[in-house]
Amino acid sequence: MRFIYYFSMRLTCLSFIILFFIYCATGIAGQIDADTMHTEMQPSRHVAFDEIVVTATRTQLPLWRSPVPVTAITGVDLERRGGITLGDALERSEPVTLRRYGAGAALTTLSVRGVAADQTVVLLNGIPINSPQNGLVDLSTISLSGIERIEIARGGASSLYGNHAMGGVINIITRSAGYDRPVVDILAGGGSFGLRRINVQSRINTSSFDLSFGLGRDQSDGDFRFVDTFNNDEQSIRENADYVQSFATLDGYVHIDHETTLRFFARYSQKDLGTPGSLSFPTPGSRQEDEHLHTAVSVSRVIGEDVLVTFRPFMIYSDLLYSSPAFDISSRSVTRQFGATFDVNTQLTSDLLMTFGGEISDAKIDADELADDVERVNTVAYLSGEWSAPEVGNIRTTLFPSLRYDRFSNNRAERDRRLYEELTWKIGMTVQPFAYDRFLVRGSMGRNFKAPGLNDMYWVDEWSAGNPELVPERSIGYDAGIRWEIPFIDGLMLDAGFFSIRAKDRIIWVPDPETWIWSPVNLRKVHADGFEFDVRWRPHSYPVRLSASYTYQDVRQFVTDETTGEKTSSQLLYVPYHLFSGEIGYDMAGLRLSVYPRYNSKRYTTEANDDHVDGYFLFDIRSDYTVNLGTMSAIVSLDVKNVFNADYQVIQHYPMPGRHFEVNVRLRY
Repeated sequence: MRFIYYFSMRLTCLSFIILFFIYCATGIAGQIDADTMHTEMQPSRHVAFDEIVVTATRTQLPLWRSPVPVTAITGVDLERRGGITLGDALERSEPVTLRRYGAGAALTTLSVRGVAADQTVVLLNGIPINSPQNGLVDLSTISLSGIERIEIARGGASSLYGNHAMGGVINIITRSAGYDRPVVDILAGGGSFGLRRINVQSRINTSSFDLSFGLGRDQSDGDFRFVDTFNNDEQSIRENADYVQSFATLDGYVHIDHETTLRFFARYSQKDLGTPGSLSFPTPGSRQEDEHLHTAVSVSRVIGEDVLVTFRPFMIYSDLLYSSPAFDISSRSVTRQFGATFDVNTQLTSDLLMTFGGEISDAKIDADELADDVERVNTVAYLSGEWSAPEVGNIRTTLFPSLRYDRFSNNRAERDRRLYEELTWKIGMTVQPFAYDRFLVRGSMGRNFKAPGLNDMYWVDEWSAGNPELVPERSIGYDAGIRWEIPFIDGLMLDAGFFSIRAKDRIIWVPDPETWIWSPVNLRKVHADGFEFDVRWRPHSYPVRLSASYTYQDVRQFVTDETTGEKTSSQLLYVPYHLFSGEIGYDMAGLRLSVYPRYNSKRYTTEANDDHVDGYFLFDIRSDYTVNLGTMSAIVSLDVKNVFNADYQVIQHYPMPGRHFEVNVRLRY
């Protein structure tokens, strides 16, 4: 009851604020559409051949002018890459580190710039979906069905998105309006290790609304062969790695009137999988069942010619169950999170765009390993802007300041309330120093944080205990670089730069020397330094595509020996020094051929850096051919993964499959 009361009161207050803004300016509502308002109010700032992104600044901005590196993955890119989940898509040609605990539907997380997986925020239409329990997002539970684009913004962004945004932001944007006729899309396929797959999508639209929905099912026996290092390097078969997962998606877009639009989405996933464990500690009979639901409604209204107000209530639900009969373990965790956000975007002058807003969310967790009545309330207010300074000669400078206040209340019990308050900031800048306007110098600096997860604070079992006295991890991040569209090579763009992150109060679980009870403490500093280089070549006159991303990242934690006072440093676990991914593509006459090379250098598995997992080079090939049959088209695709049959592990003792394939047939009407 207390949860309902707190949430109802905060939601009511937020609603009154939104209604107040709308009421004050309704009389001067202009004649422009809410979904095109940003673009029309800044006509001089948008170039036709620039991709428009929203993640870097929370407002629409040409990717070319972003103060931080941004990778935009369109729906066409996703279709060309294949796969069924977000993990499948990001595995190919992206500047991120994926950590896969096995093949198929196994846990898949990511990190940006070498930071931990819980220090990268994942958004769904701008709403954070990181678990309040452990800060992670399992990418294998997010279906590609209905996704319009994905934006990856590198660099800390807590001043825009708050908790977890220390290394970067992944924003998943689902489908909106824009189709000129109904569409039905049916995909069926199969492949190695008993893979069976079916996916159905449909879109219906009229002049006033657009509706799309999808259903999918993916399953595999997962019985691939691998080299068993614990059994004299003999060939073994991975057992208990089967899975079945289902997806359902719904996206809607309604024009209420000329100034008001309503969007809604719901995404449901369920998977049942075997969890074979590591080769060093196998769990042949263990199973896991995951269930996730993300849903939200967004109401946007244009006020006058220069103001857009958006209000988004949302709900997130997850239910995770793990059972291991051999060890007499059954563990369940249920998370319910409700909240609402509002944003006000206003063009104050021709050179100044301002955005401000707020958020409130309430997460409640019932977990077997957590203390009773674990609950977290987060209240937010933020302000950001974009200011184009007066030109000096041919030099054009734009500033992107942002400021945010977060207040966390961990209401485990009224007598045991723990408060955190964080004020974060960031200043980004772009400079175009020459008359040729396709060369840009970019840079940013800001303060970021990650609050302790509720596991860290309230975990309770026989051998470990949480620590309610933890403080947030905090960092200062810097990056700078150049972006250049080379004039004498059609369609070639380069982006290169360096980054530096200085973090403190990193949370580490350590044992008590007397009781050997493990507990988390704020113990260490982490320094991340690196260099990034991206190249994209998509000429207008040739049917070829080329992209490549290389990252060097030296991410070190600093440890002080409590006895001797000696200070040492070591590379963080599972962070490769070198990370490369690329795509080479050819499109012509209905045929698309894509090659995806990628490389990860060795990764250390111990804090002393005296053991490691070998680096690996992978090479995938995917092709599809489209046959048009009047109003219907048929697309046949072949995907061969790990072409050179590399023997590799992403996480130590979790083997990955060798060469395998997948064939799909898609019918589209």
